[in-house]
Amino acid sequence: MKQSPELHQIQDNMRTGPLAAYRFLGDDPRNLAEIIGEDQQIVAKAGLTTTLIAERMKYLTKHGEENLGTPVVVDDTFRVIVEEHKGVIPCPFRDHYNAAKRDVTVVNLQLMESVQWSDLSVHLIEEHGFFEGVGASYRLDPEKLTKVIGL
Repeated sequence: MKQSPELHQIQDNMRTGPLAAYRFLGDDPRNLAEIIGEDQQIVAKAGLTTTLIAERMKYLTKHGEENLGTPVVVDDTFRVIVEEHKGVIPCPFRDHYNAAKRDVTVVNLQLMESVQWSDLSVHLIEEHGFFEGVGASYRLDPEKLTKVIGL
């Protein structure tokens, strides 16, 4: 996938700009277009969409936020805990979206595997098809994510 000038500028802001501290790209050597393109291929190969994935993440988050800080079992399959922190994180794609600093941890009780995401992770997946770069703190491998959340 060829990288547009706009994606190049966003990538530069993620690597060396004011958003570099969030390490959205981790230590991934690929450019932003390649990261997004390769993850999109994985999602498509599974017969899914980023919208479907994000909706499932929101569903689990919603059930977890009913008992902030306390684990809750959802659909007899998932243990979900939502923890809130102070502040917001801006979307690196410059769409004026600011996400609350909130972490969601989901354990699939049948698989005994877990994933963790932030509110911004859901937005990045749904709106930009971006699961973050390899080595990023909040990188979500699309295959593992979809497996753990039951898609």
